[in-house]
Amino acid sequence: MGAGFEDEVLAWCRREGILPPGASALVAASGGPDSTALLYSLGALAAGRRWRLAVAHLDHALRPESADDAAFVRQQAASLGLPFFSARVDVKSLPGSVGRSTEEAARLARRSFLRRTAREFDAVALGHTVDDQAETVLLNLTRGAGTLGLAAMPPAAGIFVRPLLARSRADVLAYLDELGVPWREDPTNRAPSFLRNWFRLEVLPTLEARVPGVRKSFAALAASARADEAALERKTAALLSRLVVGRGDGRIGLAPAFPAALPEALRGRAVRQLYGELAGSRRGLDRRHVEDVLSLREDGAVCLPAGVTARRTAGGVHFERTRVGPALRRWSAEVAVPGRTHVAPAGVEIVATLARAPEELRGRGLGEVWLDERFAAARLYVRAWRDGDRVRPVGLGGTKKLQDIFVDAKVPASERRRRPVVCAGRDILWVPGIVLAEGAGAPAGEPAVHMRRLEPSAPPASRERTYHGLQKEHR
Repeated sequence: MGAGFEDEVLAWCRREGILPPGASALVAASGGPDSTALLYSLGALAAGRRWRLAVAHLDHALRPESADDAAFVRQQAASLGLPFFSARVDVKSLPGSVGRSTEEAARLARRSFLRRTAREFDAVALGHTVDDQAETVLLNLTRGAGTLGLAAMPPAAGIFVRPLLARSRADVLAYLDELGVPWREDPTNRAPSFLRNWFRLEVLPTLEARVPGVRKSFAALAASARADEAALERKTAALLSRLVVGRGDGRIGLAPAFPAALPEALRGRAVRQLYGELAGSRRGLDRRHVEDVLSLREDGAVCLPAGVTARRTAGGVHFERTRVGPALRRWSAEVAVPGRTHVAPAGVEIVATLARAPEELRGRGLGEVWLDERFAAARLYVRAWRDGDRVRPVGLGGTKKLQDIFVDAKVPASERRRRPVVCAGRDILWVPGIVLAEGAGAPAGEPAVHMRRLEPSAPPASRERTYHGLQKEHR
């Protein structure tokens, strides 16, 4: 029973070069239909391919019945005579879950568990299907994805392999029905409030009714994009190598002609390759980071995630990874209003929202301020202190050197360049925790721009999070 489905899975594995004879694989199983079909099809093929299989399940502790799911998968593994590994992680309580969606936090926790558990195995088998691939393509399209996003999920990525990526969910359900094998349904998969679920439950069925086979068309698009992506990666690496003038000890030096010497379509890809080489992964590098690097001017610097800094000098562009944020003499970034601006050299974030100033402002300190409503439409910047900076503090009746204000506030000289200075043009409005400029604050009870300085461990004020690179000051 189910031989046709199993034969097609085997053909796909051979075609994509995944799970060769004699391989060992950890099968990631949730108890749902896809992973159950994966488990039983690989189990049926294991003897003929001399595969050594085991089963892994992570309980995310997100639903009261999640422990029942774990017990169900354990029973599945026992019925096939396979070793079983499991763990329970309260995803919502993880420190890394702050600022992430529950789905993303669960995915990261699951990947971490699978990597740890798979140390004795050649691969981790995942149960993604053609339907998952189509959903991923659609999701990435809505995010303005390029070729990499359209490529969606590859058949293999590191230790992770996808033996069912050519099978549809309808194929999966027919296979399980033929075998008479039960599976469990996660009720959150039926909640249309999640964008992926909306695509799965409403968008793709509607498209399929109008354009039969559209799921496989999206999967074919992903395969084509992967081929294009691979070719573009190779081309970028070849052209980039001609511009490298030095490499080693966490540094990569490039000729001054970078990035102009590269075709425009490859410049962002080159930045991602350089970052990935130093950081060990491209995760966390977003479009704004790339744009900031590409627009670097002489003596400018951009602080990227994972402690990577890109800076331009007269001698070229230099990428460097450091353990701590670089002590830059000059840096600046536009403040997102509303939004959340990461200020890497200062080690803080500036959160800006549109709000109404409280009726009583006394005693609130200068860690947060309510700026006048007119600044909502202005371009605000956060930058480093500069020699000669002057500000007009509230109540002083005149201007004062910011350096003298730092001295009065007992800010060590070594820390002053890291203190964020919020400006509108040449005018200093606010130095968090230190000073607010006369006339910058909103009248009590009136519409305002509420700004707060947050330490990295502080919870987000909203789900919107905007990271900005740090550039040479604007003139």
